[in-house]
Amino acid sequence: MINSLDEAVINALIHRDYSDPTSEVFIGIYPDRIEIINRGTLPLGDSQLKKKHESLPPNPNITMAVFVHGIIEKVGRGTVLITEESGKLGLKEPTWKVKNGFVTLTLYSTARKIQLNERIIRFLRTIRVGESFSRRDYELSFTEKTISERMARDDIRSMVDGGWVSKSGEAMQTIYTRMEVSLPDIAG
Repeated sequence: MINSLDEAVINALIHRDYSDPTSEVFIGIYPDRIEIINRGTLPLGDSQLKKKHESLPPNPNITMAVFVHGIIEKVGRGTVLITEESGKLGLKEPTWKVKNGFVTLTLYSTARKIQLNERIIRFLRTIRVGESFSRRDYELSFTEKTISERMARDDIRSMVDGGWVSKSGEAMQTIYTRMEVSLPDIAG
């Protein structure tokens, strides 16, 4: 969570609207979440921020200074890192919302409630971190009993939501890659 928080605060400072000298970056700490609020806008929607995207920070001088000092690794990577870190920790995905000229980033501290069935657990135990598969590969991996396309999609959605696999590509080109997120202790 600390890596996400560091990245989130730096991101807020880089993307803050400095045209209002009285505005500040606010950090609210609650039992189930941390909210970071700053004046500004989002050029992309919440879901676009969670995957690779181009970034045009409104404060290029600040951005360059934090880059040169090694505080950020690459422009446009912060929101992806925040999302990935939350996934690795098994937390609910962060959200970005814009309201009345302010951007609110919410980092959740509560774990996602994802139900894993025996079929998913068995499958995840057979693939290594970094190994990729398609929906069809998943369907065909069950030799003792075939599963429907819908069942495969539902299972894969649970794996993605739980952070055990990441999704890339679209439609027939979609592949899923096993992430370095442990299965819960209670899993079969």
